[in-house]
Amino acid sequence: MIISYMKILIITHHYLNGFGGGSFASKAFINAFSKIYNDVTLLYPVKNVHETIDLDEKIKKIPVAYNISKYKKFINLCIGKTHRYYNIFEDIIKQSQYNYIIFDNSCVSYHLIDLAHKYNSKVITIHHNYEYEYVRDSSAWFIRPIRLFWVKKYEKQSLFKSDLNLTLTQQDRVLFQEKYALNHEKVEVLGCFEPQKRQYKNSFQKMHSNCFIITGNLSAQQTKKSLIPWLKEYYPLLTKICPGSQLTIAGKNPSKSIKEMCKQLNINLISSPNDMDIILEQANFYICPTCLGGGIKLRIMDGLRHGLPILTHKVSARGYDMFANKFLFEYNNTTNFVSSLKKMISQEYNNNQIINEYINVFSFESGVNRLKDILKKHSFIE
Repeated sequence: MIISYMKILIITHHYLNGFGGGSFASKAFINAFSKIYNDVTLLYPVKNVHETIDLDEKIKKIPVAYNISKYKKFINLCIGKTHRYYNIFEDIIKQSQYNYIIFDNSCVSYHLIDLAHKYNSKVITIHHNYEYEYVRDSSAWFIRPIRLFWVKKYEKQSLFKSDLNLTLTQQDRVLFQEKYALNHEKVEVLGCFEPQKRQYKNSFQKMHSNCFIITGNLSAQQTKKSLIPWLKEYYPLLTKICPGSQLTIAGKNPSKSIKEMCKQLNINLISSPNDMDIILEQANFYICPTCLGGGIKLRIMDGLRHGLPILTHKVSARGYDMFANKFLFEYNNTTNFVSSLKKMISQEYNNNQIINEYINVFSFESGVNRLKDILKKHSFIE
């Protein structure tokens, strides 16, 4: 599928050995660019320079460690050093002329876009979300004001100075226009997709006729702030409408308060499962209660990939517009939670139909094709 011999440099913010949504999406974008361009170099963060990452073998990989104290990192953040690439970026682009430089997340583009243009490289920035909103909802209180101050600066700079901006949802594109008065012509919606080709299961063994499941990183700020209020306010409605139903919550590092609530409410809690797919295969319905943060919630992809209809808070429905009221049902208060839940459970579903529609939008192949079309439109492919 390689169609261009342009030299490109990708700089990512995310630890690519991680299991979170950021690293998942970043690996997908990096692999997609490597399918389109012949000569790809990657700068990526590591905690140990000997780490290995699972990416396309032909990518030239340059790991960048950041071995300084937490105190020094805090001071750097206070003065606006938002990434680890300040001291090496210019040396790297001096040594090799790159046609295009892709910043995976706006924070790693800060102060580097002008350097890229100085060396005649065109710039693409990938925005995983409207980052001001994401940082506001996911940062600890004591560091939030500092992070928000710099987010607004680097996000705005990247949007206006990049030759092309890519977002994961249409809602983020609209927010950029509203918050920064940015012309839509500079922003395209790429969406998210699988990091590589995958085989999709087409038969499942359901253990319960009304098994609901919630998954995700149970130690993340957004999840903790959303899940406990949901269990208090919405779970009683679920048990009233679906008596005898079973709720499973599965994810990494649940907090003490989540453990206590699950025990109190007789909810099946699976802490840090080794294989989430096995758990998802037994469910009938997927619930995403996260009501904070920006961007696309990739955990919903897991539900759709297993052929599950989705009940989700409106905030987490971003990026899934094509499934609305067909396989995906939104709510933002108790009244429409009840109506959406009743609508979801009253219908019959073909699991394989949901999976096939998922493949059309979220498979690696579909993502590469979308990226290729966008790059052609903006003359990044010659």
